[in-house]
Amino acid sequence: MKKKGCVCDYTKVRNAELAATFNRLLSEARAIDLLEICRRVAESPASRFFISEDRAYELVIARRRLGHWPVRLRHRVRMMDEILSRAEALLASGIESTLRDAVYAAVNSPAPEFYLTPRSCRTLVYATFRAAYLDAMKRRLSSVCNPESGN
Repeated sequence: MKKKGCVCDYTKVRNAELAATFNRLLSEARAIDLLEICRRVAESPASRFFISEDRAYELVIARRRLGHWPVRLRHRVRMMDEILSRAEALLASGIESTLRDAVYAAVNSPAPEFYLTPRSCRTLVYATFRAAYLDAMKRRLSSVCNPESGN
């Protein structure tokens, strides 16, 4: 299970995609309803499934062994159902020869949605905006305090 504060390789990419999607949907909105925008962000296509390849493979193996997913969040279950379906299709077509390779390919293929709740999207987008703001302020203060450093 992923613990709070755990940073995966894809976290920055996911957060940047969420923020970009949020900004795009916000600019397209006639009326600003943040709950609706966050719902649309959550349902927007993503460049990949945001789970590590190793974790997805572990879950697929557990699913085959137990007969059910060892995760309870319905978004995660739906995501894993989609990954398993894609992996099995890759195996059946002969494109991939091992389950591990098929899961790896499935995880790195475009996802139909982010598989997050609107509230999670909002939290991640706001945290991304805050981090970007704080980084900009830090750089600005650094350049003001150290003008000869060239930053």
